[in-house]
Amino acid sequence: MALLAASALKQLRSQALENAHRFADYNFQTYFTRHAEDKFNAVESTFATDLQRNVTVDVAAEGLRNFVQTEGPAYVAQMQRMATVNAMYATTSVVSVGHDASGSTTTNS
Repeated sequence: MALLAASALKQLRSQALENAHRFADYNFQTYFTRHAEDKFNAVESTFATDLQRNVTVDVAAEGLRNFVQTEGPAYVAQMQRMATVNAMYATTSVVSVGHDASGSTTTNS
């Protein structure tokens, strides 16, 4: 059962990272990619720590299953909503450089 939960965790991580890359802005992409990696690394390290402390596999896997069934999908859905809203309001900056009548350079953004 722990293998199924670990497989589902990898799938959730992949979905979260895919949603993080949907952000148009590089800074948002970087932030949400790092945030997703940190979140999933923390879950994996907690699972590994539980196993090292001789907690039974069933008890350790229960925490992993809980994340995979409730917290993980909620996090992925939240990331998907944020990326969708960000895409709805994303703008591209248009900068035009020209010359006015006096010959000086003007910039419009």
